[in-house]
Amino acid sequence: MNRNVSIRASVLKFALCAALSLLAVSCAGRGESKQGDRFLAQGLFDEAVEMYQEAVRKNPDNEGYRQKLQAAKLHAAESHLEKGSVALEEMRLFDARAEFQTALRYHPQLEDASKSLAKTRKLIERITSEVRAARALMKQQKWFGAVDRLKPLRKYRADFPETDTMYARALDAAFASSMDEGMAAYRREDFPLALSHFSKALALRAGDARADGMVKAAKRQITALEFCSEAAALLEGGDFREAIRRYQSALNQVPGHAKAARGMQSAREYGAKTLLAQGTRALGEKRYIDAMTALDEAAGLLPDYPRLAGAHLKAKRAVADMVFACAEGYEKAGRHALAKASFSVVRLLAPDYPGLEKRLEATGKYIERASAYDLALAFTGDAGLHMEFYNTLQGQLAGTRVQVLSTAEVDAVKRLNPNYKPDGILTVNVGAVRVERTVAGRERRSVRYVSDTRIVVNEDYDLLRDELDRYRSKLRWYDSEVRSRRREVRRLRRERDRARDEWKAAAEDDPRKKRLRQRYICLRDETRHAERLLDDMVREYDSWRYKVGDTERRLSNTPRYVKENIYSTYFYDVVTNR
Repeated sequence: MNRNVSIRASVLKFALCAALSLLAVSCAGRGESKQGDRFLAQGLFDEAVEMYQEAVRKNPDNEGYRQKLQAAKLHAAESHLEKGSVALEEMRLFDARAEFQTALRYHPQLEDASKSLAKTRKLIERITSEVRAARALMKQQKWFGAVDRLKPLRKYRADFPETDTMYARALDAAFASSMDEGMAAYRREDFPLALSHFSKALALRAGDARADGMVKAAKRQITALEFCSEAAALLEGGDFREAIRRYQSALNQVPGHAKAARGMQSAREYGAKTLLAQGTRALGEKRYIDAMTALDEAAGLLPDYPRLAGAHLKAKRAVADMVFACAEGYEKAGRHALAKASFSVVRLLAPDYPGLEKRLEATGKYIERASAYDLALAFTGDAGLHMEFYNTLQGQLAGTRVQVLSTAEVDAVKRLNPNYKPDGILTVNVGAVRVERTVAGRERRSVRYVSDTRIVVNEDYDLLRDELDRYRSKLRWYDSEVRSRRREVRRLRRERDRARDEWKAAAEDDPRKKRLRQRYICLRDETRHAERLLDDMVREYDSWRYKVGDTERRLSNTPRYVKENIYSTYFYDVVTNR
């Protein structure tokens, strides 16, 4: 009896121990599993994986823990894959590589992570190789090659900070090299090559005053050489007047230009020689006004040209003889105002003409006793004498009662009074003279006329071209800023969405829920602000793009060279019978 009781007690004790052991085994890891569940719900996948791993370690036979661990690893791998993609887009290559490696550690068969890791490693290797190559180019002082290699690498400055300093050093050296080579070519007068070097320097440092000044100087030199080439071709064809204008345009571009100065001298000599021959031939044919016109123009080109002074004096003397004979005829007919004016013309042409002063004195006495006269001065042939001759004649008669009018002035008077007729018409060449009397009134007038033309660089073209360069530079800057702001907006949107998901996934009793909500609201406001800035920047970008297009159209419709008028002004007194 006692023995059976003892056996039964032993069996019960064994069964109780076994049951307790099974209960302990089934409860192992439950706390870690629950904590893992909370972390998983909050999106803290790394922490969830750690908790599930601890639960599996404590209870290896629990299939539920193993399944939760695999699910947490998959979530963690996808989370790190997304973080790596964001880091790669933001040019943080080392961070991206670490994220992809972590994703593969959680899920070795994740194909996207494997491809992204390979891509990131290749990119890091390529950038490392490019930096090494750029450093080698800098040792060889191949600065432009180094600049070209380093410029696209600056966006990876977060992982390769040396690219910024290397780029700045290469840029300074390339700029200095371009300016030195440009100055050397400029001194050799190889202006196209100099312009190429200066333009490279200006492209490296937009807005640099020295580079910009040298670019404009080289362009002026090139334009001056183009004018010289055109002038040489014109001179070879015998058009010395237009050749002189071209050479003058070259000198306007570059004062003191040696080639233009030599060409100008040659053109003047050729013109003086041609005009002297024309004047001599006209003088032999007794076309004295034509002779004086040609010889006056020759004297304007080269006053000391050989044989010019003698031919000019001979022509003046011949015209003086004609005018003196005409003046004597006026005097005999009692037309003393015409005689006085004619004798004054003779004085201008030949101051030492015999008996001239006595005749002037005699006609002056008659004029003093007479009333005021209007005398129109007319020329035959090709425009007659120069304006300076007319002005001098008018000055000589200023103290008398004779008012001398040019043809242009008579036309001006007739526009004021269509019925106006002068007292007389004085012609330098021999011709009929009509004398009609009128009552005189006087008004001071001025005439502005085109005395010459020249071919010059169109300032509007240069201004538009410089304006287009500035606009294009500004547009490139805005384009870069828009791309940068778009990347920033995308990054903020991802962080905002992630913060919102974390906040909503947090349990109501989670102490971090309030902090997660505040972080979401902060990121939401920051994203809205960045989006507004992006919209403003896009509008500015569109505005500058329109300006560039409009300026390009205006530049295409603007000629590079234009004909410029040279104006002169003279004053005169008009006489009317109002």
